[in-house]
Amino acid sequence: MKYYQCELSRGPAKTVGWIEERGAKVGHEVELLTADGQFWRVEKVFHFGLEEDALRAKQRNDRNSLSSLVRA
Repeated sequence: MKYYQCELSRGPAKTVGWIEERGAKVGHEVELLTADGQFWRVEKVFHFGLEEDALRAKQRNDRNSLSSLVRA
């Protein structure tokens, strides 16, 4: 399954997230993992998609590249 990074809106709120290819179409409404029953409108779909395993690896690498904000 492929995922695409999309710009999403819900009322005045905006966010960017990776969503499944089937929902990554401008004008579609998708539910995010927050499971609050609210839907977000897809405003923009970025061109570069990733397979699920590549996306998970990217997310792991991104998290590991950030410095800790907690002092030892």
